[in-house]
Amino acid sequence: IKRYFGKKIPSSPAKIREIVPLNKTKEIIEKRPHLDQAHLAFGFLVPSRKEKGRYAAELLNASLGLGMSSPLVQEIREKRGWAYSVKSDLDQGNNYGYCYVYAGVKKESPKKVKEIILNEIKKLRKLEKSNLEQTKEQLIGRYFLDMENSMKTAQNLMNEELSGNAEEYFSYPEKISEVKLSDVRNLAKIKHYGLSLIIPTKL
Repeated sequence: IKRYFGKKIPSSPAKIREIVPLNKTKEIIEKRPHLDQAHLAFGFLVPSRKEKGRYAAELLNASLGLGMSSPLVQEIREKRGWAYSVKSDLDQGNNYGYCYVYAGVKKESPKKVKEIILNEIKKLRKLEKSNLEQTKEQLIGRYFLDMENSMKTAQNLMNEELSGNAEEYFSYPEKISEVKLSDVRNLAKIKHYGLSLIIPTKL
């Protein structure tokens, strides 16, 4: 370190530039040779880890594409056989948050898969209370399973501490339980999204 940086290391950490998410619809398509299938990534903004709606975002993501019984997996993989790998996930930092869907799909199917994703998000605007309660139980159950793994627990505590308070981790079941049906429905009213497609050169 001394050899490469010498006295250039600052005594106080530099201020990290704030990330300002772009909330607009944008689609990027890239063609590549030697691919057997198309790769699709679909994303939209949700509340950050420090915002009020962070737990509603977790429930939105879980209701959309968490697990083999999720609507996305059932509609895209099980019913139509358009993809083998389909999932949604959530990434939340201190000043950004987004939910994204990944699917490795048949080369002729990406446009149809995009429409299904948009349709399933739209359906969540009328999410039933019974389905929400079931998803809450699913997330709380996963939380307690993760607590049995010391590495996952340490990582989760670290993430909460980076956001301001490690103690937040222990109130997760209560925070999930408190989310209202209207909170999740409102998050599903997305106006903009980002879509990235990598497709075979020869369709």
